[in-house]
Amino acid sequence: PSLVGPRRSAMLSTRISIAAIAAAARRRTALRRLSRPATVTYSSPSHATPGGPGHGAPTEDQIASSNDEHAGVLEARRDLDGGLHQYGLYASRTFEPGDLIMTSRPLSVSAVRGSHTVQTDFDRHAVIDPPAVLVNHSCDANAGCVDNDGGAYDFYAVRTISEGEEITWDYDAAEYDAPTSAFECRCGSSRCRGGPGGFRVWGDVVRERYG
Repeated sequence: PSLVGPRRSAMLSTRISIAAIAAAARRRTALRRLSRPATVTYSSPSHATPGGPGHGAPTEDQIASSNDEHAGVLEARRDLDGGLHQYGLYASRTFEPGDLIMTSRPLSVSAVRGSHTVQTDFDRHAVIDPPAVLVNHSCDANAGCVDNDGGAYDFYAVRTISEGEEITWDYDAAEYDAPTSAFECRCGSSRCRGGPGGFRVWGDVVRERYG
């Protein structure tokens, strides 16, 4: 079903509540807006990860470049323990509630949902750039997304994120339907829902949790 009328309004109301945090944060002179990464062309989709949005994961060189650009703020790390995700994105400093973590932009846009695209409107699905592409799902996320002028999302802390902690966001806050590549969630939270099911299924839970 199309995401129209009350369905779309419900999803936007969730984003608006996070946007209120963002608006307050913008009034704080300490808030730093990160520069956007340079344009990136993705390699083969065969490198796609279950956790991060995007048709294919960035190359090792692209991840290294992103880490250099965001040094002291964010760091993408490979999962060396054989976990669910190939990569995760970690805080290199502490973020307080309302702090801007990063800005993303679309590298490509389609009217059709892809295996790891991000839904930005009822018929708009975007592949976003690194490092945001590497943010994994959690049912009890520490980051929230707010629509930005570039056609993607800005990510803000919804609670204190300590240095060294993984940055996560709840995919069900943006996706109306379940991801095309279903995966079992292993976030370990007492709030874990077992995996993303989309706002259609978990909308009430998402609204209660984030706003």
